[in-house]
Amino acid sequence: LEAAIATLGGDLVPLAELYNHFASPFEMWDLCLEIMEFGNYTEQDADERIAGLWDKYLDPSSFVMVDGTPLTPSTALKEATRRVSDLGPRLYPGRAFPLAHVALRLEMMQGGLWPQQGPCKGASQAAGLVAMALMRATHESADRCLEAYDFLLGTQGGQAMH
Repeated sequence: LEAAIATLGGDLVPLAELYNHFASPFEMWDLCLEIMEFGNYTEQDADERIAGLWDKYLDPSSFVMVDGTPLTPSTALKEATRRVSDLGPRLYPGRAFPLAHVALRLEMMQGGLWPQQGPCKGASQAAGLVAMALMRATHESADRCLEAYDFLLGTQGGQAMH
């Protein structure tokens, strides 16, 4: 990593080079998402690639708990919601913040269904974490959050679609 950082001194580096030679190889998933947003990535696979980056960013296997806290399903959910709260506002309302996908992953994590199955102990105490993170990420837009959940539930305006 230090050798890679040393090559950054001097001239401006194109976003594609930052992405391909630094952010992605060093698993800086948040930086990858910011590059996708700032670079206005619009290739045919953009939505799938962005969703995949969010999956990597929220996957507890990528978490490093520097304060020595053991990584449990509950602490993983707390870290994932913290990440959404921190990065989301920088990307929202852009393409690099797929609100419904992020909401689904957090809800699945809370329910112990993603990335691996297993109960999230303390899920009842953490119930508000997901909602608070999504609200922070969307600059307190309850309407956008409700639209995302309507989409996930297959409803429109609160009415079931048949």
